[in-house]
Amino acid sequence: MGCMPRPVLLHRRWLIVAGFVGVAAAWIVWRLAAPEPGSLNDAFSRVRVGMSQEEAVATLLVADRYIDLVYIHGETTDGKSLSGLGIGGINDLPPGVAIERAEVEMLDRDGQCFTVLFGPSGVVTGKRFTLQPPETWHEWLGQVYLRLIS
Repeated sequence: MGCMPRPVLLHRRWLIVAGFVGVAAAWIVWRLAAPEPGSLNDAFSRVRVGMSQEEAVATLLVADRYIDLVYIHGETTDGKSLSGLGIGGINDLPPGVAIERAEVEMLDRDGQCFTVLFGPSGVVTGKRFTLQPPETWHEWLGQVYLRLIS
């Protein structure tokens, strides 16, 4: 009575192998989908509509080492124009209470672009993230490889 028929044992082994393959595939997809900590993609996932300017800037400072170019434009409450390259990065923004509206566009060397929209009093009113796709399949495979080993 203690012995199982051979087909039942083979069936269980295949189920176990299929389970392991499924878990491995899920892990690979999770690794590829998760943004690199401190990247613009990570900053995009952390900035929320309704945040104050101070909260948003603190979140964006984590990604500062990835940011190659910052472009700021908008208007202050006293009618002055905010326009130009942010040489000092996002620290070039005036205080939140002085902002009527502003758009801060950050670019990195991989072609990713993260735009934060600030409304009256420096409250985040929107955000956009644009990813430049790899030009060749070699670049794509290189990115996949780097994500898997990091």
